[in-house]
Amino acid sequence: MKNLKLAVKIGAGFGIIIFFMMIVSLFSWRGLHTLDEGVAGFRRIAQNTNLIGRIQTNTLQAQIGVKDFLITGGDNDIRRFEEFLGRSKEFMATAQKSVKNEERSRNLALAAEKIAAYESTFARVKAIKTERDQLVARLDQLGSTMEDTLTDLMDKAAKTGATSTGYKAGLAIRRLLLARLSVSEFLHTSDQAEAGKVVRELTELGPALEDLKGSLLRVEWQSLVDDVAKSLGANPPSSCWWT
Repeated sequence: MKNLKLAVKIGAGFGIIIFFMMIVSLFSWRGLHTLDEGVAGFRRIAQNTNLIGRIQTNTLQAQIGVKDFLITGGDNDIRRFEEFLGRSKEFMATAQKSVKNEERSRNLALAAEKIAAYESTFARVKAIKTERDQLVARLDQLGSTMEDTLTDLMDKAAKTGATSTGYKAGLAIRRLLLARLSVSEFLHTSDQAEAGKVVRELTELGPALEDLKGSLLRVEWQSLVDDVAKSLGANPPSSCWWT
């Protein structure tokens, strides 16, 4: 009987020990599970933070490419912009798949829209720059042609002793050269005062050409002045693209 009671006590003692071991094991498992989730969460946060940092870095590099392009207009700056913005968009797509938080997802979506808008805006800037370059080249060509024509006319007047014609041709050339100088200054500085000078000189050039033509007796000389006037009328001051 005593042995039976002792066995019961020993069994009960072992049962209590096993019960506490089960409780400890349960809490240990929950602790490990929570720790595992915490590590996974921390890893996800670190990954997302790294992605956001890469998005920011590549977007800033793309912006630098834009600024350099506005200064130099070089193709290398365009390629730099496209390369870094492309990377930024790739990291953005990865981040949008990785981030689970609704608020952060909305912020990423908004940032993605801004990046897309930035890209489309730069495309417009490139188109405007191309148009600008074409206009500048045309202005330069027209200016050189008008200057050569008036210089040729002044040379003819000097050889034939037509002093008045040479003088008036020189005045017209002066107006033209001042206008071209102001065009160059405006393209370099974007100073509206220089644009105003261009308009003023070209406006004065028209009457100067009329006065020059009126003093000419030779028809072939008059046709030279007409050619200059036509070139001037191709880009009249009242509709200049820089105003």
